[in-house]
Amino acid sequence: MRLHATRRAAIAQGRGLGNPLWDLAGVPASLDLRFAESKSLIDAVSGQQLITFTRQSDRSIITSTGGMDIIGTATAGFTHDPFTLESLGLFLEEPRPNLLLNSAAPASQNITVAATAYTLSFYGSGDIVLTGAHSATVIGTGVFPNRRVLTFTPTAGTLGVTVSGTVEFANLEPGSFATSWIPTGASQATRSADVASITGSAFSGFYNQTEGTILASGFRYGTADGRFAGFDSGSISDAYVLTASSVRNVVISSVSNGGFGGGVTTANSFAYLAPIKAAATFSSADNETACLNGGAVASGAATAPSASLTTMRIGAQAGPAGFYNGTIRRLTYWPQRLPNSTLQNITL
Repeated sequence: MRLHATRRAAIAQGRGLGNPLWDLAGVPASLDLRFAESKSLIDAVSGQQLITFTRQSDRSIITSTGGMDIIGTATAGFTHDPFTLESLGLFLEEPRPNLLLNSAAPASQNITVAATAYTLSFYGSGDIVLTGAHSATVIGTGVFPNRRVLTFTPTAGTLGVTVSGTVEFANLEPGSFATSWIPTGASQATRSADVASITGSAFSGFYNQTEGTILASGFRYGTADGRFAGFDSGSISDAYVLTASSVRNVVISSVSNGGFGGGVTTANSFAYLAPIKAAATFSSADNETACLNGGAVASGAATAPSASLTTMRIGAQAGPAGFYNGTIRRLTYWPQRLPNSTLQNITL
């Protein structure tokens, strides 16, 4: 396969750096989190786990053999495509309750609901009939890993849930999209947020306050704005964030001391549950830029982040809030602003 001239030049410039992405960029990264490849939180540059990870509950993942598994509190989740078994990387989701009891194999039950969006999801070849606050018949599409999903808005009141046939790994959760299966028993349960950050000397060891480039890849299903990653001083009012937006483009923005400093939005967009690869730069001496999936580089005024940033947050913003809701395959940072042509090359 013939390579474009700019890509050949980038590879030639960086040949011998030890990794194809670094070769393509022409310079080594100072942080390289290869989540899908390593299935760990280890940084490939330092060889250390720089990330502090917390979650206050168990959560479900898809294993490398295609099964459903439950991992414990504070354990980072690395999940797989249930059909191809491909490693998808670090799984990061917002907190959600599951209102269905005994959700591994639920029976018929009544649930109190409000007049807001809910999403019902399950695996199996059976069906679930909803009555009362909302009426619907939801027919399964086959055994795991085939999943049936319905989003609806009931009236406030009691929702009847009648289960027939083989239904397993079922969720009924407030929200406009389905998240991963949340196990319940005799009572409802909540999956807590996945919270990942880098602080202190681990942060200052790779971060450059005056300029930099961040690259993130993965996929997401969350339909609200979700943060790939960002840097802040403990508050979203003093931050620099890379966002996968609700209208499916990518936005890089800088906020300093509560005042919006600038933002750049890509003209092209991504598809839900399809690969996303986005890069962005900041520099006090050059334009802020963003590039999505090898598209045209969007550019804005030079708006370097605040010099007081102390934390990198992955999959959310300070709060935590702005949850990513999806998987991140790789997250890489260079302590310099890479050229626009290089941004296109590394996001293809």
